[in-house]
Amino acid sequence: MHISFNSLIVDLLVGIAVGVGVAAALLTYRQCRQPATGSSDSQRQDALERFKTWTNFWKYFLGSFALVLITTLLSNTLKERELALQKTRQDFELALEKEKQASASLIAENDNLGKFLDVALDENWQKQYAFASYFGCVTSDEKARERWSKYASLIQETHKNALDLAAQKETTATALSGTSLDSSQRAEDEKKLREIQSKLELATAILGTRLSGPFIPGCELPFKGRKNPAIDYQCGIEGGSNDSAKRAQSRVENNFCAATHSAQEISYEELITLQSRSASIPKGLVDRSVLVKMGEGSYVSYNDGSHLPCSGTTRPNPRRKSVWEIHPVYSVEVCDQPTIAQCRNPTSKWSALSGAPSHGNDAE
Repeated sequence: MHISFNSLIVDLLVGIAVGVGVAAALLTYRQCRQPATGSSDSQRQDALERFKTWTNFWKYFLGSFALVLITTLLSNTLKERELALQKTRQDFELALEKEKQASASLIAENDNLGKFLDVALDENWQKQYAFASYFGCVTSDEKARERWSKYASLIQETHKNALDLAAQKETTATALSGTSLDSSQRAEDEKKLREIQSKLELATAILGTRLSGPFIPGCELPFKGRKNPAIDYQCGIEGGSNDSAKRAQSRVENNFCAATHSAQEISYEELITLQSRSASIPKGLVDRSVLVKMGEGSYVSYNDGSHLPCSGTTRPNPRRKSVWEIHPVYSVEVCDQPTIAQCRNPTSKWSALSGAPSHGNDAE
C-alpha cells in the first residue's frame, strides 16, 4: 500500500490539533470557570477578563496552527508534484534512451543480416531453414524473432509440400511415359501433370529453387531408345541451376541436334589443340559464340567449363589434358577390324559396343 508523505503530515498535524484542542478546552475551562456563588463583582469581572484573554490566545494559536498546517500541506504537495514530474521526466528519458538503443541495435542487426542475404535466398532449402531458425532464436527484437520463426516454418512446410508434389509429378510422368494409355486418359494425365507442375513451381519459387521443367530436345532424337522417360519431366535441357552461364552450358551439353550426316574423326591431339586455343577464354560464359567459332556444337564437340585441365603440378579431379569433350555420346560402336587403318575401309563393319567381338591386345 502506498502512503504519501502528505498523508502522514496531515495525520500527525490533525492528531496534534486534536490534542492541543482538548488541552486548550480543559485549560480554558479550568482557568475561566464561573466564580462561586456570592463572589464579588470584581471577581466576576476578573473571571470574564481571563476568559477573554484565553479565548483570544486560543484564537491566535489555532489560527497560526491552521496557517502552518495549510502552508506545510501546500509545500509538501508542491514538492511531491515536483518529484513526480521529475520522476516522469527521468522515466521518459530512460524509455527514450532504451528505444534509441533498441533502434540502433535493430538497424545494426538488419545491416548485418543484409550481408547474409545471399544465404537467406540460397537455392538449398536446408541452408535457408537453418539460417531462419538461427535468427529466430538469437535476434534481439522479439517481433523480428517471431517473423524469422514463421519464415522457418514456412520453408519447412513448403519443402514438405514440394516433396509431395514432386512424388505426384513423377508418378504421373511415369504413367504418361507408358504406351498403354488411350487418348482420353493421356489428356487427363497431362492436365493433371500441368496442375501439379504449377503448384510445384509456386512451392519452389517460395524456396528460391529454380524448376528446370520438362526436357525438350528440339529435334528428332538421332538414335533409337525409350522416348520421354520419367526423368524428362523432372529435368529440362538447361538443368536446374539459377546461374545463366551454367544453363547456357547445359544447353550445349544436352544438345542432341548436332548434324549427323557424316562421321567426323576427332583425335586426342585435336582435343589438346582446342584446349591450347581456348586457354585464355574465361569460364562462366553466357554467350558461348566464341566457343562455337572454335567448333563447339559442330557434331558433338563441347567445352566443359565445369572442369580444369592439368597444368604444371596441378592435377584436378578428374585428371584431364583438355576440357573439350565428345558430348553427348549418342551411341558407341566398335569396328570388327583389328587396326584403325582397316576400320577406315568402307567395307568394315561396325557393331554396338555390347555385342562387339574382342581382339585382345591386337586392337589399337
